[in-house]
Amino acid sequence: GEEEEEEEEVYVLLDFSSAELPPGVELRGDLAIDALDTAAPTIQLGEHVLRGTYEEDIGSTLIFDRSKLKRAAEAHDRALRDLVFEEVEDEQRPLVCVTTKRLRLRPAIESPDEAADALGLAAQEGAT
Repeated sequence: GEEEEEEEEVYVLLDFSSAELPPGVELRGDLAIDALDTAAPTIQLGEHVLRGTYEEDIGSTLIFDRSKLKRAAEAHDRALRDLVFEEVEDEQRPLVCVTTKRLRLRPAIESPDEAADALGLAAQEGAT
């Protein structure tokens, strides 16, 4: 018989701490990811191109929805004050996901020589 392939959801934390983005760059908006299933995916955030490397965290990273977490904390405070505890519906739970995978992002062009090479290559391609 035919076996159905079961899709597996995998969450990956994008780590911009080594990305060396200029001050004022917003980590919001359009984000393009290329070759996510390779060892070195490329991320484009606006005009900035970053290269990623996967790392496995020692522990788990918990990702929360801020607004739901705040509502849950306020409800918990009320519950403690009133001593009335209620179950929270799934769509109201603040925990979004748990992951151990981290994609550490760095500039795709890391040295002035590489930048000059990339610009030279682009200029050559434009001239042909």
